[in-house]
Amino acid sequence: VYQVSTGKVVILDMSMSMRATDIPPDRLTRAKFKTIDLLNSLEDGEVGLVVDAGDAFTISPLTSDVTNITTLIPSLRPELMPIPGSDPLFAMQQAEKLLASAGYKKGEIYWISDGIEFDDIKELQEHIAKSPYRYSILGVGTQAGAPIKMLDGSLMKDVRGNIVLPTLTSRYFTQV
Repeated sequence: VYQVSTGKVVILDMSMSMRATDIPPDRLTRAKFKTIDLLNSLEDGEVGLVVDAGDAFTISPLTSDVTNITTLIPSLRPELMPIPGSDPLFAMQQAEKLLASAGYKKGEIYWISDGIEFDDIKELQEHIAKSPYRYSILGVGTQAGAPIKMLDGSLMKDVRGNIVLPTLTSRYFTQV
C-alpha cells in the first residue's frame, strides 16, 4: 500500500484582531472559509489543526478524515481561547510536535494569520530556518485595517478608550 510520507498541519490564528471587519464579514470568517478550502484540497496524507492566540491548542491531531476537522472549524472563535493575545511561535512548536510524534520527518505547515509583531520576526525566522518542515503563510486582512467588532456589536477599545484598528503588515510575513 502506498502511503504519502508527509503530514500537514494548519495553524489558524484565533487572536481578537481576527474579528476586524476590513474583509467582509470579518477576517475570522474568511480565514475559516480558506481553511476549509485548503483542507478539502489536500488529497493525500494526514492533516491536523492547531489554533493560537496567547497560547496554542490542538483542535485535531493528525487524521486522514478531513471531514471531521472541517466540521469543527465553524465553531472556533477567539472568545474560546483561554489566553488572549498572539504568540505564533507556540503554534509552530505545537504543529511540529504533532508531525514529529506521528513520525513525519517531512511535512507542510500552513499558517493562516492576520499578522505578527515586529519584535517576533527574528524569533520566528530562527525557528523556521531550523525546522525540517516547510511553512506556507496566508495573510488575512488589509493594510488599511478596520475596527474589531465584538460579539455584542460594540467595537474593541484599548485602555485609553481608543478604538483598536489592526492592520495587516504583510512585509513582516515576507521577512519571516
